[in-house]
Amino acid sequence: MLIFVSWGGDTSLPVARVLHELLQSRFSNEEVFLSDRSIEPGDDPSRRILEEGLLKAEILVAVLTKDDVDRPWVIWETASVWARRKLVIPLFVDVQPRDVPGPLTTKVQGAPLSNKSKVDGVFAVIGRHLGVTAPTDLTDREYEQLVTASKGA
Repeated sequence: MLIFVSWGGDTSLPVARVLHELLQSRFSNEEVFLSDRSIEPGDDPSRRILEEGLLKAEILVAVLTKDDVDRPWVIWETASVWARRKLVIPLFVDVQPRDVPGPLTTKVQGAPLSNKSKVDGVFAVIGRHLGVTAPTDLTDREYEQLVTASKGA
């Protein structure tokens, strides 16, 4: 199964990169798609994102910052996966759900990056959705990596 990490710009990319690494380490049998890492020179980015990412994704984790919530890519990516009735999980970095426009936060429950237990819950839900044993909680060091990555947000 494919896990797609969605991000909207420079403020969310560092968090998306760390999240990508953590997801790969926890779910090593699954493909984790992050456009910044999964698209190689010479690839058609639109085709890779749509055909090999969004249309195959069973799970999308949307990294949301105040600068990214209304960017077209984030809206398009989350809508593409949600419309296919697949799992969409917003990860709120420096924004509150009430500040996210559109139906995203009224249709799916997200998790604030500021709450480690909620972030651990994201990994647990992904594990259950994939049908694998729940991964261990993030270590303090791993969680700190996510938080540090968000400091630019």
